[in-house]
Amino acid sequence: MKLVAPKLSYIEKTSFEECLKKMKFQDVHIDQNIQQRTIIQDLTFDGCLFENIDFTKVSLKHLDLIDVTFDKCDLSNQNFDHQYLNRVQFKNCKLTGTSFIETNLKDVLFDHCQGRYSNLSSSQLFNVMFDHCDLQEASFYDANLKKYNLMKQI
Repeated sequence: MKLVAPKLSYIEKTSFEECLKKMKFQDVHIDQNIQQRTIIQDLTFDGCLFENIDFTKVSLKHLDLIDVTFDKCDLSNQNFDHQYLNRVQFKNCKLTGTSFIETNLKDVLFDHCQGRYSNLSSSQLFNVMFDHCDLQEASFYDANLKKYNLMKQI
């Protein structure tokens, strides 16, 4: 199974604060943590690279993720319910308790992630790969799985 990787063309290194001022997360590389409690909602992240970010102070609501890579990020207990993820990679991320209920995931890679207690119930998974992930107690109840791969799961 071959996944379509995120298309990250020209990305500019910037900060969360700058993106929030513009209300735009497009073609950016962010590697600085968020210092204050923040709500990010009703936006599209398009062509983004997030590295070493702790999202535990951030509430992500009603986002679409297109061509996004999260590398070594903590997205524990985030809520991606009823959202659209296309060409997204989670590499070495902490996703403990993260919810993807009724989410559409297409060409998504979970690589060496901690996904304990994650919930993918009633989600649509097309061309999704879980490689060396800890999925203990994760729920896939009533998920529609097409072209998926579970490689060396715990």
